[in-house]
Amino acid sequence: MNDVFDTWKLGAMLLDIVIGFGLPLSLAMLFRKKYKVRISVLILGLGTFIIVNIVFCGIVDGLIDYAYDAIGLGNSNKSLALVHGLFRGLVQLAGYYFSTKICLREHERKENALMFGLGLSIFYFLYYNVIGGFSNFLTATQINEWGVSDYLSRFEGEVRAEAESTINNLIDMSVFEIVEGLIFAILIFGVLFSASILIFEAVKRSGKNYFLPTIGAVLAITNIIICYRNIDIISGVVYLVLIGILSAIACFVAYIFYGADKESKRGKADI
Repeated sequence: MNDVFDTWKLGAMLLDIVIGFGLPLSLAMLFRKKYKVRISVLILGLGTFIIVNIVFCGIVDGLIDYAYDAIGLGNSNKSLALVHGLFRGLVQLAGYYFSTKICLREHERKENALMFGLGLSIFYFLYYNVIGGFSNFLTATQINEWGVSDYLSRFEGEVRAEAESTINNLIDMSVFEIVEGLIFAILIFGVLFSASILIFEAVKRSGKNYFLPTIGAVLAITNIIICYRNIDIISGVVYLVLIGILSAIACFVAYIFYGADKESKRGKADI
């Protein structure tokens, strides 16, 4: 055995996988069993996230980068991060709103917002915590078993260089950095979960869209913080504290309006 990775690091990686898989699965089963919400609503939420956050936001990010390069401001990292965050927040607000309005138009029960919000946030858990966490854990256990040299002997050329870079990154990674991704996934779940509830209520209460500026501001500020973290303007601790405060505020507001919705009317697509 070659103890390159200690028990604490391996435990953090394993925790990443277990919670990343177990939390969304448990919530999906709870919403399905307790509230009789269709799993198709979760799939709609996941599809919305992929289209809005990955496709549309990716296009907008590319346009912003092109515009900054065209006017000679490509090196203005702080300004660029601010603009990226603002536009991502606006794109997400518009995308979630129109998806809710179109895809959930025949879903009247407020419980649908819970499953839809889980769908919006499940990508973070599955991609970063489950898939990413499992890949890190598998690599770490193999290195502990075979040693770095024997592990790298399986690769050649560019693949070997990439594997060596991955190993160095894992070795340099602290336990906090491993757990940071899990904490972020839980906190961003709170933001997107709350966004789903408030947007659902805004659509349901036609003409009373005062929810939208609130959640739009939360989404924009959240994305600005993420962009600042990506270019190391703020530390990991400050990053999580700020996201945690926004998540707590969003959850509190969503809880108030969710509880105030006493309608029991069922839509055509409700069970």
